[in-house]
Amino acid sequence: MAFGKLNNYTFNKKYVLFSFFAIFSANLIAQDVHFSQFYANHLYLNPALAGSSICPRIFMNYRNQWASLPNSYATYSTSYDQYSEALHGGWGVMAINDVQGDGLLNTLSLSGLYSYSAKITNKAHLKFGFQTSFVTRSLNWNKITLGDMIDPITGSAIFPTNEPKPDDLQKYFVDFSSGFALYGQHYYLGAAAHHLNTSGGLTEKKTTAFFPQRYTLHFGTEIPMFKRGRKKQKLDISPNIVIQHQQNSTQINYGLFLARKLHYEIVVGTWLRQDLNLNINSFIYLFGFIYKNYKFAYSYDVNKNKLTNGILNSHEVSLTLRMRCSKRMNEKHYTIKCPQF
Repeated sequence: MAFGKLNNYTFNKKYVLFSFFAIFSANLIAQDVHFSQFYANHLYLNPALAGSSICPRIFMNYRNQWASLPNSYATYSTSYDQYSEALHGGWGVMAINDVQGDGLLNTLSLSGLYSYSAKITNKAHLKFGFQTSFVTRSLNWNKITLGDMIDPITGSAIFPTNEPKPDDLQKYFVDFSSGFALYGQHYYLGAAAHHLNTSGGLTEKKTTAFFPQRYTLHFGTEIPMFKRGRKKQKLDISPNIVIQHQQNSTQINYGLFLARKLHYEIVVGTWLRQDLNLNINSFIYLFGFIYKNYKFAYSYDVNKNKLTNGILNSHEVSLTLRMRCSKRMNEKHYTIKCPQF
């Protein structure tokens, strides 16, 4: 970011300092990152989905938010989960690194998750999930350009700043989340609440880390097509809806996956993202490829805000590795047939 007397805009030091401390000060307020491939990052969506596929899985996700803008938002996510008979549920670990402004503001979250599975009927199961996260947020002072660093003639940052470097440029706190998931043979629904404790502020040494609570409601079903006798279906259609609310923002995401099964599997999907006023914010297009134990998907968000003229589009990539189970398990009692991505 740059401030100064450029193109007849007058620099205001007090405004810069106010903006800086509004971002990173005694009251640290943050919004969560969001992913368009919800089920390719299922631990982030709902902790109750930990171990939902029985066998161990490794997920790697990358999202470039507003890719056309310089110093945009980049988010990296890695997670692992599996089912454990000894724990009567699933467990997982997750790491998310959100980089804003080319490293100006960095948020790192390390999480442990556990879900307990309860059998309701032979075809219906209920899972309760819990998540504990250790979060650190840091500001890179060396990447900040203040007004007294700007040459008023050239507009370049060539001078050292006279502003004192703040002592507290990094925050640490612990965060808790929970959720549940109910699923049968061809349907699944769930809800999650994130930041159960930090929504009201986590206070230590007169500093407060504030994350507004994030609520998620998701539902979907899998519809097998062209199934004849004992033959496996060649085509699956999976409609889904994901509703997320945080602070003053509500997103309604609804879409459809189409999976074609051959010796490999091809998945295509399209989603709409809108607000409560039914204003469409984005179109999301997805293409995925599944071969043996590997899954790869690419999605592209097209922002429909007329003021941005298409510059706020986003890219997202996911890679999944499903490993072999250590021993044979009866998957039909535990597996959630969620979308692949």
